[in-house]
Amino acid sequence: MSYSFTVLLFVLNFSSSFFNICVEIVGLYNIVYLFLKTIIILLNNFFFHFKFRLKKYLNKLGISFADRALMVPKMTYKEVCFFTDYLTENLSALYLESGSGGSTLIANFLGFKFHSYETSEGYTAYMNQLLRANKVTHVSVGKVQKYGRPIEVNPTITHKISSVFDAHLSKNMNQPVIIFLDGRCRVLTALHIHANLSDEDSVLVHDFTRLKYQDILQAYQIIDQADSLVLLQKKTIANDVLQQLKKKYELDIE
Repeated sequence: MSYSFTVLLFVLNFSSSFFNICVEIVGLYNIVYLFLKTIIILLNNFFFHFKFRLKKYLNKLGISFADRALMVPKMTYKEVCFFTDYLTENLSALYLESGSGGSTLIANFLGFKFHSYETSEGYTAYMNQLLRANKVTHVSVGKVQKYGRPIEVNPTITHKISSVFDAHLSKNMNQPVIIFLDGRCRVLTALHIHANLSDEDSVLVHDFTRLKYQDILQAYQIIDQADSLVLLQKKTIANDVLQQLKKKYELDIE
């Protein structure tokens, strides 16, 4: 009896010690994992900003051969991670964008069959050169200033910009849609496409801290956000209110 009790105590003590060791190992593993994860995030953040600054410096020297490898979206690191993660989670979606750049390269790298639109003819040619294919379409709006801003602004030009997705959306056969607005006429475009989107389709708008962009929330709701990049889905809006908003932003090219 005494021997059996001694063995039982030994087993219990051993089990307790083994359990404590396992707890310590798991705790150590979690610490190491969090440490390595933090290091990776910091390194990715560093290289993100390093690539941006290196490209900018080389371009000032007239060197552009490395642009494809160095280009990153003009976003914060947090926004880029959010954008990339969302696209990665929705690879079966139809991706449409207004305003090309680093976002276009990300969509291309992920294998999307996408449609991108740009109001600057020179920048369109530049992007297609980086993509090594004619995947960005030029929207002819006459002479433009920096970032493709049309010098002449009238309802015909703003309608031309805001309706670039019409053909794709009208032909879409129940494929989920992601639309990224980072170019001209963002408010007007968001209002224009509203009727052609399903409740599950997504609209990403960059620089949403701009005061005028808040009117978009009369027709959409925020699903998620990273800094000034918002993920939206449509909500119900009275047609007369929608038309009033379209009229309000009819000549706004931002």
